[in-house]
Amino acid sequence: MGCVPATATITQPSDQAYAVMADEVDFGHFDAYWSEGGSVVVAEQIHSLLADAASGRSKKFDAELLGALFSAGLVKSEVRSPELRGEIERMKSLKGGLPRPRYVRTLAEGTPYDEPVYVRGNHKQPSNEPNPKHYLDVFGGSRIGAEGSGRLEYAEHLLTTSDFLTARVRVNRIWSRIFGSGLVASVDDFGKMGAKPSHPELLDYMARRFLNEGWSTKRLIRELMVSRVYRMSSVPGEKVLEMDPDNTLLQHMPLQRMDAESLRDHILHVSGELKLDLYGPSVDVNTDDQLPSRAMPRNGPLDGAERRSIYQSMRRSYLPSFLKVFNLPDPSAPVGARQVTNVPAQSLALLNHPFVHQQAEAWADALLALPGDEARIERIHLQAFSRAPTEGEKQWARMVLAEFKEGGGEKTAWFSLCHLMINRKEFLYVF
Repeated sequence: MGCVPATATITQPSDQAYAVMADEVDFGHFDAYWSEGGSVVVAEQIHSLLADAASGRSKKFDAELLGALFSAGLVKSEVRSPELRGEIERMKSLKGGLPRPRYVRTLAEGTPYDEPVYVRGNHKQPSNEPNPKHYLDVFGGSRIGAEGSGRLEYAEHLLTTSDFLTARVRVNRIWSRIFGSGLVASVDDFGKMGAKPSHPELLDYMARRFLNEGWSTKRLIRELMVSRVYRMSSVPGEKVLEMDPDNTLLQHMPLQRMDAESLRDHILHVSGELKLDLYGPSVDVNTDDQLPSRAMPRNGPLDGAERRSIYQSMRRSYLPSFLKVFNLPDPSAPVGARQVTNVPAQSLALLNHPFVHQQAEAWADALLALPGDEARIERIHLQAFSRAPTEGEKQWARMVLAEFKEGGGEKTAWFSLCHLMINRKEFLYVF
């Protein structure tokens, strides 16, 4: 697996430019550099490369090597020639007009062959006969006649099966992320050991519509989120709980805790620090609380450069600690349904994590810009819960502020209130 340019954006430099630059080389600096290192043989070889360049006999690889030497500063050239200045300016102009190359991970095709079956999963006991490339038995088990690996043909077969199985799986996963559980509860298992669909006709209808609309995830999410089911109250009636305690019949919107990324973004949003800029490179993960090692990546900012969690760099050995506590899944494997746990480490993270303290302080600074405590109490509830505070919550907030003002002043009091708001259950759950 490697990285290759997604588009051809690299233009080869003119070999003639290096021929001109070779005439301008400061060999005194060059020889001094390499004589100190004791690599006379290397110096002689590069002298030969420069001589070939000056005479116009450079090959493509030689030109690339000289370009690397000039870029690294190992070979210096004083720009005295007008011809060289023109070449340099032309190079800068071309370089400025080039789009930034994009890279994608890809697999290179190797020599195709039929692999054996490992008996009972033991790699030391391969089957006597190789297993020809074919589709899964559940899809009919027909042979794949491709000359290469067969991955493309296999993918196309999955998308064109008459039973819409792939579309069903995708629709069910999207449904489970929005409503907390799938129409098939066992999101990762549609086989005999998995659960039966609660609404098979609805699942089939949505799968066919999803397929006919070009596999558009956006359209499906929009359709689900404007539906009556999504807009239901999350507070069920007493009779509903008696008749349908598991909410199988979709009598109300289930109560859900935010996932790790949404919680982090929510904290940044209420503090006023969240940046909604689109696109750009990933932000390095903060490793202040990680164990040091030789493989440790470059340390990133505590607040993730105030960008949404989708832009956080994900390294298998150095995942963001705050997100891990709230069930961030392993990024190296597909996960149909995330685990939702309720453990003491989550409460401790909200109480003690430096990121939470940093954002609580920023939130307090923003609130202090408003005139009067009553306006601030109103604003803090609107930001945290998207609703106005009750009279009881107003009294509680005044009591908290009065208690903390005695011990540390107004800023400390508002920091403490903001910190307490982040730790309230309503802050973590979608009602």
